[in-house]
Amino acid sequence: MIELEGITKTYADGLEALKGVSLRLDEGMFGLLGHNGAGKTTLLSILVLGLEPTSGRRVYDGLDAASARARAAIRRRIGFLPQDFHPIGHLTGREYLLHCARLREVPLGRAALRRRVAELLEAVSLERAADRRAGEYSGGMKRRLGIAQALLHSPRLVVVDEPTAGLDPEERIRFRNLITDVAASTTVLLSTHIVEDVEATCPRLGVIAGGRLLFDGSPTELLRRAAGRLWQVPAGDLLPAGAVEVTHRSDRQGGIERVVYSESPVPGGTPRRPTLEESYAAFLALQGIETPPDEPEEDAA
Repeated sequence: MIELEGITKTYADGLEALKGVSLRLDEGMFGLLGHNGAGKTTLLSILVLGLEPTSGRRVYDGLDAASARARAAIRRRIGFLPQDFHPIGHLTGREYLLHCARLREVPLGRAALRRRVAELLEAVSLERAADRRAGEYSGGMKRRLGIAQALLHSPRLVVVDEPTAGLDPEERIRFRNLITDVAASTTVLLSTHIVEDVEATCPRLGVIAGGRLLFDGSPTELLRRAAGRLWQVPAGDLLPAGAVEVTHRSDRQGGIERVVYSESPVPGGTPRRPTLEESYAAFLALQGIETPPDEPEEDAA
């Protein structure tokens, strides 16, 4: 079990990146949603001990990260796949994992370690590419190798940051299935801005914005908050007082319709059954937070 209590982070320039975040993580999958600038990256860096908080407490299976001696033990319990993961290009996939094992001082003999590496390469469907240089891997293959290195030392907590950004649909589904299997026996935090990934894998999710954890619950609870309150409205129609635009979408005739949140029926509007993405956008809109457009994704090939 991992507990964060009242975590704050203020940078030297005065930016308050985190404002009292408290979070408890048990075994299984937890999805963290938040747009760029919400505080996700700072929170993940603090969670994996890459950054010290300004204040607050971090406890990992009873070990307090305030102790330097405990931090060494905690790091051995954490696997991390950063958003900008890049393996050493001139090493093969197998060589790279063996290199990571040596750096982490994985306590296995040579034969046992080679078996462990082979098992992980098979688990992430890279056994046929194990002896190819990692620099020749596709984007999806590199992400799968990244998961293998994160799991190499059998961590208690696995943190993955934007793991499917830039992947094609097939690779995205493959990655979701893989990370779901991992979560069956450990704690996994999936940080992303792609709501679909959370919906497909996470029984529990959090929403972070403005450095605060604004929601912590099930996808069903987030959907329930928007149920019966979303309406499709033709573009250009005036909205009644209290109505909040959530998003806009193309209709079947090629026109643009707005999806709006309103406690009361909207004149000329059609009731809409919310998706999780629309429920998330509605939640942020009601907080006065605009969701920025997604950044262009890189080619996964």
